[in-house]
Amino acid sequence: MGIEYKRYVIPLSLFDGIEPPPVWKRLILVGEVANNPFLSVEAGGINEKKAVVNLVYDEADFVVENGHVYACASWIVENCPDEQVEAISLLCEVIEMFESIED
Repeated sequence: MGIEYKRYVIPLSLFDGIEPPPVWKRLILVGEVANNPFLSVEAGGINEKKAVVNLVYDEADFVVENGHVYACASWIVENCPDEQVEAISLLCEVIEMFESIED
């Protein structure tokens, strides 16, 4: 039996004025550790095929959901292009705050 994740989708309203990414790129999987959610590696600017090779090499946890690869935000921050780091870190803070309010 696998780990249970809460699933959240970043709302379209946050992409006002720009073309929103598809739902699978906006999907967030939150497990027991709210400050380290699983995010789409593609949303972090990382190619999925390359990510899988690196995730296996790093022995890092990842999830395949509907054919797309999701990795821990901490791994994505370490491996994503520099311009993505701030946005992913901010997203993690928001998720952690939301999770603490929800509990």
